[in-house]
Amino acid sequence: MNILDDKYKQQLEEVMNVIDNKTVYNSINEIMDSFNKNQISLQEYSQNLSTVTSILENIKIPKIKIDDSIIEYFTSVNSIITDLSKYYKSSNLFINIINNIKYISDGKTNIRSSQATDALILKRMFPEITLSECEDFINYVSQYPMLSFKNDIGKKIYEFIEKVDFVEIYNIKVFRVRKHEYGRKAMYTEDEMFLAPYKLTQQSRFSSTGQNYLYTSEKLNIAKEEVNMKKEDLYTWIHLEVKNPFKILDIRNNNIPIFEYCHLKSEDKNSKINTEYLLPNYIADCAKQIGFEGVQYYSIIDNITNNYVFFKPGIRDFIVINRGKDTI
Repeated sequence: MNILDDKYKQQLEEVMNVIDNKTVYNSINEIMDSFNKNQISLQEYSQNLSTVTSILENIKIPKIKIDDSIIEYFTSVNSIITDLSKYYKSSNLFINIINNIKYISDGKTNIRSSQATDALILKRMFPEITLSECEDFINYVSQYPMLSFKNDIGKKIYEFIEKVDFVEIYNIKVFRVRKHEYGRKAMYTEDEMFLAPYKLTQQSRFSSTGQNYLYTSEKLNIAKEEVNMKKEDLYTWIHLEVKNPFKILDIRNNNIPIFEYCHLKSEDKNSKINTEYLLPNYIADCAKQIGFEGVQYYSIIDNITNNYVFFKPGIRDFIVINRGKDTI
């Protein structure tokens, strides 16, 4: 069984046929041999992907044009493997190829590579659970996001958050940005800046579809980038000061694996249901049930700016400093 798709293997063979550099030829030959294995260690797989990507990006071969898709393939897969190595530093993991599907395995359980990052983060959080249980939770929360607390790992997450101390915030200044919809030209009112209509509220990092939470940032430029606006998009911004205290769940400690997961960039923004948001959605639901009134986290844009999402915001809880309308 071959780890590479046939067209990628074929092009590598074409490259080898015209290479004069013996060292480079031997390197690719070793890579091809390792990729032909049904099972290969995660560490070896990562090293081989890095090597072949570097060769294909930098080598100049007059007799052959390397298809951009092969470089994109190796680059994207290498990124996934690098992430896995970051979240779970273990030499005991390996790649298993079963019916042309890539799995991450610890010798007992095979997990689809697409679920591996989630599973390994949960394993780091709760070392006593098995990878199989991690995979079961991922599948469960994907099918029944509103019932995640009934799963054993869902209960563990809830109990962990229950032990986290409240952080009280007030007198801080934040920005809120809302993109204009359906060709609207008029600036949004102060009330409209706090609650969007139900039908316009989509799933976000800490909120499921229909949950009207207030997403804010301490920096206006970050708040604009967070809403994914395009050039010429019109938006209304509002500058606020938090007047009344809020009890906040602070998840900025990336040494806690499930909090670190909440800071991963989403690769699935165009889907109606973003699977990468399901765990952060559940964490926010747990926090709200426990009595937290919002979440403080780092912006995904620069990883240093403080962002805040408030669960039940009201204009009475804030002082409006200023408000305006602009385009990107």
